[in-house]
Amino acid sequence: MANVAFNYSSDRYLNKRNTALVPAFSTFDAGIGYRMTRAELRLDGRNLSDRRDAVSESEFGDAQYYRMPARTIRVGAALRY
Repeated sequence: MANVAFNYSSDRYLNKRNTALVPAFSTFDAGIGYRMTRAELRLDGRNLSDRRDAVSESEFGDAQYYRMPARTIRVGAALRY
C-alpha cells in the first residue's frame, strides 16, 4: 500500500488587521507500507518539502507567528497475535 498527498495554500493574510500578506505555498506527504498475515510495516513522511511558512498569528505578541511543523518521518511496525 502507498499514499501521496499534495497540499496547497493560496495567498492569505495572517493577522486580524489584514496587513500581513504571505505568498502561496505547497507541501507534500508520502507513505508506503507492507502488510503480511500477522505483521504490518510502514514508512510515512509529512511535509517532505520541509517548508516552514508562517501559518497563523500568535496570541502572545504583536508580529509573532506560528510556523508549520518541520519535515517528519515515521517508521512503524505492528504485530497481530
